[in-house]
Amino acid sequence: MNVTRLLRTLPARLIVGMVLIAFACLAWIYLGDNRPRKYSLTISAGSASGIRQQIAQRLAAESRCYGITIETIPTLGSQDALDKVNSGELDLALVQGGLSMAERTNVRQVAHLYLESLHLLVRESLAESVTESLDSLQGKRINISQPGSGTSTLSLEVLDFVGLRPSDYHRMELSYSDLMKLSDDELPDATFMVATLPSDVAQWLISEHGYRLVPLGFAKAMSRHGMLGLKGRQSQLLFEHLYEAEIPAFTYGVAPAVPTATIPTIGTRLLVVAHQGADSAAIERLIEVLYESAFAKVSEPPLSTSLLEVPPELAWHEGTRCYISNNRPLIQADLLDLTDKLTAITAGVLGGAAFLTTWLMERVRKRRLRGFDAYLDRVAEVERESLELESAPQLDVPKLRILRARLSQLKGEAIDEFAEGNLMGAELITGFLIHVNDVRQHLATLMLHARDHSPDREASSPK
Repeated sequence: MNVTRLLRTLPARLIVGMVLIAFACLAWIYLGDNRPRKYSLTISAGSASGIRQQIAQRLAAESRCYGITIETIPTLGSQDALDKVNSGELDLALVQGGLSMAERTNVRQVAHLYLESLHLLVRESLAESVTESLDSLQGKRINISQPGSGTSTLSLEVLDFVGLRPSDYHRMELSYSDLMKLSDDELPDATFMVATLPSDVAQWLISEHGYRLVPLGFAKAMSRHGMLGLKGRQSQLLFEHLYEAEIPAFTYGVAPAVPTATIPTIGTRLLVVAHQGADSAAIERLIEVLYESAFAKVSEPPLSTSLLEVPPELAWHEGTRCYISNNRPLIQADLLDLTDKLTAITAGVLGGAAFLTTWLMERVRKRRLRGFDAYLDRVAEVERESLELESAPQLDVPKLRILRARLSQLKGEAIDEFAEGNLMGAELITGFLIHVNDVRQHLATLMLHARDHSPDREASSPK
């Protein structure tokens, strides 16, 4: 395609080109934000022998398919894990919900998972009396789990709520792994544990040592009691995040049924938390694993993004806010806002294209006009030379012929340029041709006059 044809289609091509460039820029920004990247994170799920550790390992395995490498690091429990996330020693943690953040200002919530149930397991000989009244635990050996665990925090509050003071029982602080190393005689009379159902440790105590589950049907009352601050003291527990939960019949045995019927208990939500400085893009990708991968289908009911509609216990991590913003369904207000933005962008692009087109066309027009000016100047030069020859004592016919040839050449060039679009303006070409014809006529007159008055013609004419 020659320059002329390109210039003829310049406005349309320019507008289309600018629109395509704008959309290409938007696509580049989008794809740049979503290009495959690799992330490395550390996570703790508390005790290495707890079921949360299995959950963390399953999460780590599934995350590899999403470009995230997760290293699992055991801690003493939720409280210890929260401290390490707050200090930056860990990126992530699976922790028990309902725990006070106190001075942990760097901890942010990534996601909600399922409810975990508080288990109170007692020796079979105590099951009936403790089920009737928790006062029957007075003087007994009670394991509240190791310090630094969420179970320890919650179990102490439960014992306090039912009126048992530290002096009323023998306190044991055994981890799951320590508990499973003890003989039957060394095991406590009662033990608390917060776990996702079913708990391997609970299963071991029930099947190997005959322990039985005791109902804890006062979750709502305890939550209300704590929220009103009736104890008159600060607590490490956020009572508003205690829930009514259940341990279904047959969870830990079918023949015989354990428990024989669904029993009520206290529930806390399993949370995924992160240090506020953890990579937002990595967190956003992790949420995809939590709610959109095979990991989400392991629990019953399956995890889904609807859990993000539940108010968080902590401030959302920036990565979670980004995920929610990018995945929320468009409502009418969003569509109107999006329409307004697209209209503004389109108007800006088209306005810029129109301005640039006008500017370029004006430059082209001026360049074409300058082309006519050059031809007119050259015709004027021919005319000036012809006038100089006319004022000479004797007309120089060969020079007149040269001027006529130059004039014909200029006329032909100008017409060709105009036909190809390199010169513009019908009125200009008309004026140019009139000027050329006038000069040509003048040259013809001079040449005719020179012929009529030449010496040869005079000599041959009759006397």
